[in-house]
Amino acid sequence: MMKIVSVFYVVILLLIPALLNIPLKNYFHPQEEYAQQDLIYRMFGSLRGLLADWAFIKGEEYYHSGLPIRGLRTAGCLQIEMSKSREGHPEEREHEHETEEQVKSDFYSNLYSQIKITQHTHLSYAEEKEVLPWFYLQARFNPHDIQGYVLGGYWLRRLGKPEEALRFLKEGEACNPASAQILTEIGALYYKQKGYNQAIEYFERARQLWLTGKPPNLVTNDYASSDRIYTFHLLGYLYEKTGKPLLAAQVYTELYSFEPMRTFLLDKIKKLGTGSN
Repeated sequence: MMKIVSVFYVVILLLIPALLNIPLKNYFHPQEEYAQQDLIYRMFGSLRGLLADWAFIKGEEYYHSGLPIRGLRTAGCLQIEMSKSREGHPEEREHEHETEEQVKSDFYSNLYSQIKITQHTHLSYAEEKEVLPWFYLQARFNPHDIQGYVLGGYWLRRLGKPEEALRFLKEGEACNPASAQILTEIGALYYKQKGYNQAIEYFERARQLWLTGKPPNLVTNDYASSDRIYTFHLLGYLYEKTGKPLLAAQVYTELYSFEPMRTFLLDKIKKLGTGSN
């Protein structure tokens, strides 16, 4: 009995900082140092992946007051919600709930995706802060879970905490330097703050990673595809805005190569003076 009580108190001590929206470690530790210093990393070992999924499930449940329908992974709803932040650009992703399955093969996510929906009422803006601690936990349990950093960064930005969002996303970058999605979110954050030079730097790095087509940047679902489109469109737009039409045309040409249905890009390329096939 005493052992159970002791374990309960340890769990409570771990959860309190997250529930109070307090990170469990300092930002910007190198990846190896992070693995050695992070308390949750050392305590839970190989269970971190399952616990990260559990934390994501709780965040999704808080936001939607229910469970996703069959065929819609836990990532689906909140990832689509994130697209709402990308306003004011002609190629923003639409706000709709898709039924494309996201790639997440662990037991709990598969089980959770089969549970019948109970209610689908979104929280008010004032209540959205309830979601954040779960994404902090998700990232702490598994620092290589790109989804946790991307969504956590989005919610921090949405709640008017851009500096904290930048710290969180750069922590994700340090743990996942090859993630185009994290770099895209950092670029989007700089873009919203009108830091166009920094935004171009991060979008350009993301662009190069998308072009390699190697993990973790394989485009295997609609969400990854829309992230890639967003990267190229906004980078091209920023090159136009900063007086670099040839670079803009090159980016739009690359975008057209994997999005040939977007024929309006051909007109853009022509207007930028490079011609098109």
